[in-house]
Amino acid sequence: MDAQTDMAKSERGTGRKSDERAGGTSTPPQQAPAARTSRGRVFHGAAMYGLSLGSDGRSWAVSLVREGVCLYKSFSFSIYGGEKEALVRAQAWRDEMVREHPPVSRQSLAEKVRRNNKSGIPGVSCMRDAQGEPTGWIAQTHLGTGNHVSKYFGVARFGPVEAKLLAIAERQKQLQQMTGLRRIHPGEPLVRAAPPRPPETLPQAVARGAMLLSTNTSGLVGVALMRDKKGRARRWIATTRLADKQLSASFSVLVHGYEQAKAMAIAARARQLQARAESRTGQTAADR
Repeated sequence: MDAQTDMAKSERGTGRKSDERAGGTSTPPQQAPAARTSRGRVFHGAAMYGLSLGSDGRSWAVSLVREGVCLYKSFSFSIYGGEKEALVRAQAWRDEMVREHPPVSRQSLAEKVRRNNKSGIPGVSCMRDAQGEPTGWIAQTHLGTGNHVSKYFGVARFGPVEAKLLAIAERQKQLQQMTGLRRIHPGEPLVRAAPPRPPETLPQAVARGAMLLSTNTSGLVGVALMRDKKGRARRWIATTRLADKQLSASFSVLVHGYEQAKAMAIAARARQLQARAESRTGQTAADR
């Protein structure tokens, strides 16, 4: 977990989100490759594939795009007990989405008509002379790095109709040689191939009553220090929500002293939580 978090810290703030236009594969965090470049773009290790620091700076955001659909979810530090824990939950959800929504096959992608296609048939083009008259049809397919196949059918030899039909048939033969899925990120295949993380090993969400809010300055859930306009400590208070009412207790710093008032507020918070627990237990028994 520490290795994953260290990597996350080194990459946080980049604001990068995963997109099918980026190109790549995925790996479990502990096997994450180093950052690499491709055509001027920077790809980070699989541990951070699809992950970025939330705009609030207090959460991890997962963003994946599949066929124009965005898969997004945010994981708050406070809800999952900290930055490390939220990162683990975000990575687990990312892994699950990657397995459930793999990239499209390279063959189906090659069968889509591109905007610059003038024939209406992917991979098949009409060759013309200087006067604009068709001279032949060509079928071509990019099978991979350094592997480009093409075949030409001349109109003079086969006739305009037969040449086109032969090119279309040849294109289908070429597509049969194309295998695999579209590469959208160097870390995506590794993440997809990694085994699922057992649910019991994942950090659990913190109960709302035990969650330390970002506005809390005391470091204690349900306990707060109240100050006057000049910033001087005035009183410690303990508050707890019980059904539709708010339990509250206040202890003056002037009367009890700073440390004693704080200790009294902490003890009051404990009593409030006990009262809430007993209330819920009684309600459960009544429902039965």
